[in-house]
Amino acid sequence: MAVIPGLAFLYGALSGPIVDAAFQVKHLPLSWLSYAGVLTFPTLLLCGLVLAANQFVLRPEAPMVATPSFARERLRRLGAFQRAELTTAVVVLASIVFWATTAIIICRVS
Repeated sequence: MAVIPGLAFLYGALSGPIVDAAFQVKHLPLSWLSYAGVLTFPTLLLCGLVLAANQFVLRPEAPMVATPSFARERLRRLGAFQRAELTTAVVVLASIVFWATTAIIICRVS
């Protein structure tokens, strides 16, 4: 399920560059928006079908019985954040910020 949504974007999955190359060989114009316009509905439909099939195929044998405090107890047992975990969180957040703002930074530099 992590791969399927990428199919709706031109370079979101391995099939995108292949389609792009095929269009370039035939000298046909292909834009990100036109590609997404064609593949968004089938991709969303496929995602819905996968979710529905998962509910049918991966049904648990018995319902899970958990109290409302189940998650809180498990989190409390993990203890406080360690230094390595905090460092990892900062690096991941900084990476996301840099990735999300790259286009803005590049436009301003150019």
